Amino acid sequence: MLISDLKKTCNECEGSGYIRGLKELGTIQINLRQLCHVCSGKGFNLTELGYDLWKLYKPMIQNLINDPLKKRTE
Repeated sequence: MLISDLKKTCNECEGSGYIRGLKELGTIQINLRQLCHVCSGKGFNLTELGYDLWKLYKPMIQNLINDPLKKRTE
């Protein structure tokens, strides 16, 4: 399995995570960098296989993070 089987480059921002744009204020043009709305600024989108694996591993990863935090507060 390759990483390309799990994620693909966002077509909207071409993998940069940002949408390029110009805004005119009088005679000045400002370069605006906004997070891509398609990939939420990540630059990639999960494939169906990647999404399925994420759903499988997400609860285990959350437990790995939450268990030590609970022990610290006890």
